[in-house]
Amino acid sequence: MIKVLTITCFLILFCKASTAQSKKIDSLKIALENTTNPVERFDILNGLSLELTGLKGIRIDSAYCIEMLQIAQKLDSDSLLAISYNWLSSFFYLNKGDNTTGLEYIFKAVPLAEKAKDKRRISSLYFDIALIYFDLQNNEEALKNTLKGAENLPDKSHPLYDFMLVQYQSNMAQYFLTVKQPDSATHYITGMSETYQRLNGDTYDILKELTFKAEAYAQKGNLHWQIRISGKR
Repeated sequence: MIKVLTITCFLILFCKASTAQSKKIDSLKIALENTTNPVERFDILNGLSLELTGLKGIRIDSAYCIEMLQIAQKLDSDSLLAISYNWLSSFFYLNKGDNTTGLEYIFKAVPLAEKAKDKRRISSLYFDIALIYFDLQNNEEALKNTLKGAENLPDKSHPLYDFMLVQYQSNMAQYFLTVKQPDSATHYITGMSETYQRLNGDTYDILKELTFKAEAYAQKGNLHWQIRISGKR
């Protein structure tokens, strides 16, 4: 009964979150149609890409990536080029399963982000590099790049500090689960939970946290556990 109730609550939350996210996407698309300003278009395209990747089953739009790159090249902006290459890397890695091209684009982005001294982007790039190495089953490279990302986290006063912090915590949890160290993983999973609460994490965030938590319990040999999902986290 508890399991059925938990699944039902999760589905309700998923539907609510997806509806709210869809409305935001529609709003961004309308804004995109009503501006020709290149910087505004870049920001909207970046926002759209972030929202779309947060929806299950929605993949990165290559047209958005290409336009962002064209704008960045036209403006000759290191920071915008770094963002564009980051998205192109994600497109090839996530949409195409092409890890090699994904790494090529992301390695182009790193020196540009460093030149722009954009710690939010630098940390993002290293965390994404780590994800590709996880996919390649190169856990030590994944850990090394995750730690590099942690070294470049933006200041705690930065509005996206928690957004970047939870990526570090997630990567560390994944690493320790992969190498079968559930106690160490649990430390980072607990951190993820606390950070998600500050971020008011969406349904995808909740699912990722619960998946890690379940794996940690399973590795510890404790299969008798309960998860309660409230309407607000």
